[in-house]
Amino acid sequence: MRGMTLVELMVGVAVGLFVVAAAALMASSQLSDNRRLLLETQVQQDLRATADLVARDLRRTGFWGSNAHQGIPRPIPAPADIVVNNPYNSPLPTGAVPSPALLLYKYQRASGLGFFGFRLGADGVVQACQADLAVLVDLAVGGCPPGWQELTDSNVMKVDEFAVLRPPPSRNTNTDPIKLPCPNLCPLPLPAGADETYCWPTVATQELSVKIQAEARTDSAVKRQLVTSVHARNLSVILSAAVPAGQSCPSAP
Repeated sequence: MRGMTLVELMVGVAVGLFVVAAAALMASSQLSDNRRLLLETQVQQDLRATADLVARDLRRTGFWGSNAHQGIPRPIPAPADIVVNNPYNSPLPTGAVPSPALLLYKYQRASGLGFFGFRLGADGVVQACQADLAVLVDLAVGGCPPGWQELTDSNVMKVDEFAVLRPPPSRNTNTDPIKLPCPNLCPLPLPAGADETYCWPTVATQELSVKIQAEARTDSAVKRQLVTSVHARNLSVILSAAVPAGQSCPSAP
């Protein structure tokens, strides 16, 4: 009986190596695609979780639970009435916030906490702060005496951009302040460029867009971006300093 020649054996080994190499390349490609898909899913889920936390807390901006009735405008208040501005009205941004972002806002909690904030840390981590009313000065310069808490996992993703901005006018036209009508016009003389209703109280909605862009820590090619809209539940009512204290509208001339 004749066996295989050396040439036939070498050809068979070469063909087998080609088949094994092709199978290994296919398996490696599938493993790489699976790893990339897992990274993309993890980054996307972390982005959504962070955006949800930011949006849910921003919706509480301006909440004034215990004495909210004091901020209800009354054209002619009774002697016992005290009408004051909401101390939790926050100066939310009117345009894009540069990165690293620092967003500060206020609302009342039963625990006594009143000042809150989000920022993008130097290491690419979105951080949050919850503090008492007395630390406003520290928060205003980016400090947080209780300590900044990390919202994103630094081992999973690096946040490249965290910005909070007003939606463009084409998307939202309800953010401009609206004057609440009063029975009397503002007293003379009027300030330069003002009309006779400049001292009337105003009310405005607060709508923001939160933008977060991040990449995977282990693969910078995996990048994701998320933009979500936030509508604050509490309207911002501002009383004018041109009317007497305790009133929302000017007195009759």
